[in-house]
Amino acid sequence: MKINQLIEGVLFESNIHEFKKHINPKEDKRWLKTICGFANSKGGHIYVGVDDNGYIYPFNKADIDKLKRTINDSVFSNITPLPKYEISIINTESKYILDIIIYKNEFGIIFFADKQNGNQIYIRRDGQTNFATTNEILKLALSTKKYEYDKTVVGLKREEVSFKGLEEEYKKTHNNENLTDKTLKSMGLVNVENFLTIGGLLFSDSSLYINANIVCTTWPGETKGSKAYLDSKKYNANLIDLLYKAIDYIHNVPYYMFGGNKTDARRVDFGSFSDLSLREAIVNSMAHRDYTIDGNEIIIDCFKDKIEITSPGSMLHGTNVGFSRLDETTISQRRNSVLCSIFEKLRLMENKGSGFAKIVSDYKDLGDTYTPLFKTNEVSFTIRLSNKKMLSANKNTTTQITTSNNYLNHINLFKSSEDIFMENSNNEIIFKMIENNRNTDYNSISIQLGITKEGAKYYINKLRDAALIRREGSTRSGYYEVFNEINRPADFMNLDDETKQRVITWCKKYFIISEAFNKDRDSYGLKHVLEEDTGIYLTNGQFKGVMLISGFRHENNEDLNWHFNISKKSPALFMENKR
Repeated sequence: MKINQLIEGVLFESNIHEFKKHINPKEDKRWLKTICGFANSKGGHIYVGVDDNGYIYPFNKADIDKLKRTINDSVFSNITPLPKYEISIINTESKYILDIIIYKNEFGIIFFADKQNGNQIYIRRDGQTNFATTNEILKLALSTKKYEYDKTVVGLKREEVSFKGLEEEYKKTHNNENLTDKTLKSMGLVNVENFLTIGGLLFSDSSLYINANIVCTTWPGETKGSKAYLDSKKYNANLIDLLYKAIDYIHNVPYYMFGGNKTDARRVDFGSFSDLSLREAIVNSMAHRDYTIDGNEIIIDCFKDKIEITSPGSMLHGTNVGFSRLDETTISQRRNSVLCSIFEKLRLMENKGSGFAKIVSDYKDLGDTYTPLFKTNEVSFTIRLSNKKMLSANKNTTTQITTSNNYLNHINLFKSSEDIFMENSNNEIIFKMIENNRNTDYNSISIQLGITKEGAKYYINKLRDAALIRREGSTRSGYYEVFNEINRPADFMNLDDETKQRVITWCKKYFIISEAFNKDRDSYGLKHVLEEDTGIYLTNGQFKGVMLISGFRHENNEDLNWHFNISKKSPALFMENKR
């Protein structure tokens, strides 16, 4: 029997018809590319159980059920975003063939997700599935409508999934009211034709969606350091379950403590983090993440002193920002309106963009040092929350830093020149040679001291590392010159203990750490900002020492005036403008 005897008008493979005798995803994925091609073109049918010449090779009932599961699993794993499709069973003499009906995608481009070569675009042309040309891709991009990804309809019927987790959460905030199909449609989780949207898929009990996942990792210290983590778990589930799994993981991190009292229907947390701030930060990461980015997940990094929550996708306005203070004016524009609306209905997310304000309010009594931070770039958004239990001991007190001579005298930058000269007399001889003749080189040093050029290089590097000398110009035509002691961090040691603590506290309060060095401002100018605000005069070297002890990095020992990794949004940098 041939296919045209079952379906009138289907004689050959064409731009809307494709035949497949059988499907084995491990051996052949061309049929998946054909689904992409149909979705990016005019839609079409793939008849499974029909050979290239149109002859029918039907399946029995057991094979058909297995084949449907295989098709669904393969589509979910290999195509993004999910196309709208359905599988129809055609009866022929007590056996069956399948008709995979693919609808034209009206909202964006459908990609075949190739793990080795990245996402690929196919179209249907001349009765075959082909790579889309540059012009065809441009035409696709121009012809598709603007859309919100979570409103995209997928090829999954309402009756194929359940919403038990969502319904349980819905009942908590709606007087035990049942979640009806009508309500699901009004929420934007199911369309009028009873197909799920991406939003519906993410809130359904199905865990098929590849981008619905969170990775929680516990690190041994305050940074990732050697990359050796203590514990890591990956969760894949609907968004409700993901939220509770993430919070449960954080509650079991050994560094953190949790607890609180409930008074007048209001919970007051006194642990490492308030559950409200945690929930807002995690829900924000799920509601605003870019679900079109495949192969990435929400990352929750648990350190001793903080938690960092990172979600794929930048801020919609494209801002690139290093770690900066989170405040009431920080705007998190909505990428997924359906997801945000559902979280608000469930009272798991503050409405009208007030979630960040709640987090800021939670930390306001701890002072500026502990203000929640955020950063964003082209591909991700991160929120950093401080461990209040670890930091609360310092609340309303001066920052206590180890500034004793016993500690700092082991660091070359804080050693006096006399101490470095006492370690080895060659250090002083070379220093004075350079002081008297800036053209001193390895050759003249080796002759003067009777050592090899490699030995001379060793002593030169020792003096450079201690910021006692600096190289000006190139290796060939440059020269060495000595640092004045007031330009070395070692001059910090000449401050009294009270002044040390005051200026360290000021720097930690009014400068924000950034990943990049700030090339616009240097140590000489910054020390004057501190002086204008506090009345404390520091030498250039003393200010360098303060910044090092306050936890900032400098770019180059040999610069006379140092550049530090301070954010351009640091409050100190705006003080001059207010005067």
